[in-house]
Amino acid sequence: MRRTIRTLAATATTALLAAALATGQATAAAPAAPRPSLLVDCLHHGTVRPAGYTIACADGGNHLTGLTWPRWGRTVAAGTGVQHANDCIPACANGHIHTFPVAVTLSKPKRLPHHPGRTYFSRLRLDYGPQRPTPAGHATYPLTP
Repeated sequence: MRRTIRTLAATATTALLAAALATGQATAAAPAAPRPSLLVDCLHHGTVRPAGYTIACADGGNHLTGLTWPRWGRTVAAGTGVQHANDCIPACANGHIHTFPVAVTLSKPKRLPHHPGRTYFSRLRLDYGPQRPTPAGHATYPLTP
């Protein structure tokens, strides 16, 4: 009796699937969306959309705060925030911290070692407005995990 019920259930399932395929009502499962790339910090932790980020890991003399990220994907992330940068005048220990509003772009994703299927951003670019620390109006930093 149990075998008959299982056979009927399997036959009904097969018939329903065949009918759905014939009428176009069945579709293949959608592939999983690609996971966004990570921003790897000084402690080698990968994050998505962090509120802050330290660029100069040795002394913290160059870091970002107040980060907001309207765009974050696998190939690029874009946001805004505030850079806090030590001018190191006369030396970094006696320097002064200056703040600059910045547009932040993360790009150049690379495979994250020892984490199959994960990528990290390998470039950080800061674009400055009228208040800028460099004549070029931007700064680019290579990033490593």
